[in-house]
Amino acid sequence: MATDRLYTVAFGSDGLLASGGVDATARLWDIDPERVARRACALAHPAITRPQWERHLPGVPYQPPCH
Repeated sequence: MATDRLYTVAFGSDGLLASGGVDATARLWDIDPERVARRACALAHPAITRPQWERHLPGVPYQPPCH
């Protein structure tokens, strides 16, 4: 029997998704794109440098993903 099955999900007006599953836990997921992007940027250290950008994305103008 799989332990990752969901019984229910509910969307909140605050940009959260609540889920409940067979493992008897409830989880909250932030699905607001702006908050998720801010969180990802806060966790992504160090930020990509100009030389790294140019090495991996040659010909694409430098635009640091996190401001």
